[in-house]
Amino acid sequence: MKRTNGLIGPQYSGQVWLWTDKIEMSDNGSSVIDTKADLVAEPVRLENKVALIVGGASEKGKALAISFAERGIDVAIVYYEGRGELARQIKEKVEQLQRRCVLICGDHGSDLDNELFAQRAVEQVLTMLGHLDIYINLSTKSFSFGHVYDVEPQQRMLTTRVLPHFPLIKAALDEIIG
Repeated sequence: MKRTNGLIGPQYSGQVWLWTDKIEMSDNGSSVIDTKADLVAEPVRLENKVALIVGGASEKGKALAISFAERGIDVAIVYYEGRGELARQIKEKVEQLQRRCVLICGDHGSDLDNELFAQRAVEQVLTMLGHLDIYINLSTKSFSFGHVYDVEPQQRMLTTRVLPHFPLIKAALDEIIG
């Protein structure tokens, strides 16, 4: 088993939601979800939902897309230049699971905070998959900084990791919330 670390979030077990703290990929490419016992009282059906995964051409994105497809969810993946081969592999695996997958390529440096790109990406999801129900953001830029009181690195983190996501989040939420 190849482990993908990180807090993943709620997952549907077929009857109830379970909180998931890791997803593992087996050698054959199927996902295995490890859950905690936190149950949500009201079951939620995920079949025929559509998920938009930003930064989905990553190992975590692959595990999540496959997990969603196994649960009957169609997937749209926003990926960035240089990740096309992995994005195509994910699409192929999702389609093998009889679900639809749309790939949307963007430039991480300029498209992420571009409102026109955000609107076009969501429009592409709506055109190809019909609706949008779930938004997942796995896209980040990693860097380290020194002391917590150093303001400049913290500002850089906000401007590169937080603020650029708002146009795409807004465009997606306009469709999800309606």
